[in-house]
Amino acid sequence: MSKESKTKKKIARQMAMQFWAGALVCLTATIVLGLGVFWLCGIVFSLKEHTDNEAEALSNRIDNIVVENTADISDLIKLEKSYQGLSPKQQKQVTEKQYRKLLEAIWLAEQMGERKIGLAVRDKSKNGFDMKFEEQDKARLKAYEGRAAFEGQADVMGDGAKEVFDSLFDGKHDFTVEVEFNPNDGDDFNMIMSKGDNCTALRVSEHSVYFFIKEEQSDWKGARSLLSKEQLSTWLHAAGIYRKGEVSSYLEGSGMTTEKAGVFLPSDFPLGIGYCPESNGKSLASIRKFRIYSLPLNEEELEAGKYGPDSDQVVLWYDFEDFYYEGIDVLVEGIRCYVDSMELKEGEEKKLFVERIPYYASGNILYSSDNPKVAVISSDGVISTVGEGTAVVAASVEGTDYLVKIPIKVENEPGHILLFYEQVRNWILSIGLLVFFCALFAIAMLQRRRLIFYLARLSDEISVIGGERKEGALPELLDDAELAIQRVEENFRKKDDSAREAEQRKNDLVVYLAHDLKTPIASLIGYLTLLRDEKQISADLHRHYVDVALNNSERLDELINELFEIARYNMSQITLNRDAINLTWLMEQLVYEFGPMLAEKGLSCKLEMPRDVMVCCDADKLERVFENLLRNAMNYSYRDTRIQILVTVAEEIRIVFLNYGKRIPKEQLERIFEQFYRLDQARSTSTGGSGLGLAIAKQIVELHGGTIGAECSGDEIRFTVILPRESGCSSNEKGDCL
Repeated sequence: MSKESKTKKKIARQMAMQFWAGALVCLTATIVLGLGVFWLCGIVFSLKEHTDNEAEALSNRIDNIVVENTADISDLIKLEKSYQGLSPKQQKQVTEKQYRKLLEAIWLAEQMGERKIGLAVRDKSKNGFDMKFEEQDKARLKAYEGRAAFEGQADVMGDGAKEVFDSLFDGKHDFTVEVEFNPNDGDDFNMIMSKGDNCTALRVSEHSVYFFIKEEQSDWKGARSLLSKEQLSTWLHAAGIYRKGEVSSYLEGSGMTTEKAGVFLPSDFPLGIGYCPESNGKSLASIRKFRIYSLPLNEEELEAGKYGPDSDQVVLWYDFEDFYYEGIDVLVEGIRCYVDSMELKEGEEKKLFVERIPYYASGNILYSSDNPKVAVISSDGVISTVGEGTAVVAASVEGTDYLVKIPIKVENEPGHILLFYEQVRNWILSIGLLVFFCALFAIAMLQRRRLIFYLARLSDEISVIGGERKEGALPELLDDAELAIQRVEENFRKKDDSAREAEQRKNDLVVYLAHDLKTPIASLIGYLTLLRDEKQISADLHRHYVDVALNNSERLDELINELFEIARYNMSQITLNRDAINLTWLMEQLVYEFGPMLAEKGLSCKLEMPRDVMVCCDADKLERVFENLLRNAMNYSYRDTRIQILVTVAEEIRIVFLNYGKRIPKEQLERIFEQFYRLDQARSTSTGGSGLGLAIAKQIVELHGGTIGAECSGDEIRFTVILPRESGCSSNEKGDCL
């Protein structure tokens, strides 16, 4: 942990202790006051409570009745006995219409027990493979949150069902199995569907929705979508998709996972829902919807529900909440509501329970409100109040004349007694909160003054950084800050020393250059004077004088260029103009241009890099970097050796310049990229320079978002440049001095 973080924690801890110590008293008083207020309000609200818990629980159980098989009749009779045991006042809460539904359910269960009628779910596809619930210990419907869902195990039966599914699940055709289910937090291997243990299946396994196949000459191949702990007890929209060579698992909210697979084995076992007909692996899951398509659906099609039940691509379509009873007339005979009117408060929501008569009849229920400014009602019968007033909500059966209307009265003012207590409660809470926040404000002001004191002392010490400071001038709480200030002063001194050292190196270099200028100039003047004054001079001697004068002129040009380099470094900035270039061409051109100079020194250069390496950079600046590195390698290589340039491309581009020469000491290697720093302090004419080449190269590489470094192992000297493969080409960038 940094010293600054420790200081912050010390100050924060001290201020927090002061704050909470002061706030605790106010908070305790406010809590005691609040408890008293809510105790008083609880007594008042208990006077307004008109719904008996026992009667309300019975009403809710009746509302969610689904007659699934004969096993239900005992439970239904218990409900009827519970109703008879209620007081007359409590029986009024259940309502006559709910009681009539209970009697209808008992009659329906008796008929199912005598096998006069049966429960079934319609296959809405063109195949018509309806599912019948005849064996109560295997397949059944259960009510969840007012909606029916499938539990247990069942084979998909019906004329031609075996041929249809044997043909579809044969490893040669694409298909999709879509399901809406709740794992019910069951154990692993909750089976959603299966065509046998050696064919294909969709299940919950290892906290995942897992879709797998059995390949012809291999083991299981599967794709899965992971489930969180919470998802193991919620309703999930999932699917398994087989596309030739691929299996995919889809989970809404998590997308689709796809794995490579081959052709899977066909199976003679029937298509099982909720279990595996071959291994009899069972499930605790509840299923609301189950659908099979004769094509592989993608994520967008699954989310959008692209295909309807009448589509040619739909092979099986079960909505288990849309059940019916065989052997009885399920045409709509009417509609009923369990309340005659409703009184609600503004902003309140309440479910309106409306059913067809009989309750197991078919037909969608539609809802509407004649005054949306007072109350609105959703498609599933939830009333939401908007403002004060009256409205009438209506419920009707789609395609019929059956209609029921329920008057709604919305008030925003409670009764006089409740209003009085609510006003008292609000005043007490308001005063308590006001006192509490005033106390917090006072504490905060005291802490603010203390914090300002610390900041003022800290500001005074910062203002004299670099000057005369007294040790221990800050409070003990700010010891860590004082140590940080001391570190800053030390860094300032180091940077100042470094700057003075660089400036001295530059001045020394200028003095050396000025001194070196005299030698070629004096020689040049001398030989030109001889050429002017000597009338009788041989051709060989004339040519020798000219060569010497030319060599001194070239040396003079090099020295002047070094002076210009220093001036440019102090006056300019590096500006990058990025563009996409072929780095391979640039490096090949560079090696070609250096060929004569390398040959003159008895050296060779080998370039190893892939073809057509593209990079986004400033070509001129980057060429200058590589020029400096190659020139540096040439100047410091043993004669008759080879310079290697190695370029590799992966997530980044790595360029290595490798040569063999005199070993560079570690202390010099660490400073080699400093401004005006030269390995050759004697300034030999063969390797002399301004000491700026590598410093400028480092700056250009870093502006490109890369790095440059140097290593030496024995006689092997290695300079490495690393550049990012991609970088923006739309903007110019500036660095420091050039």
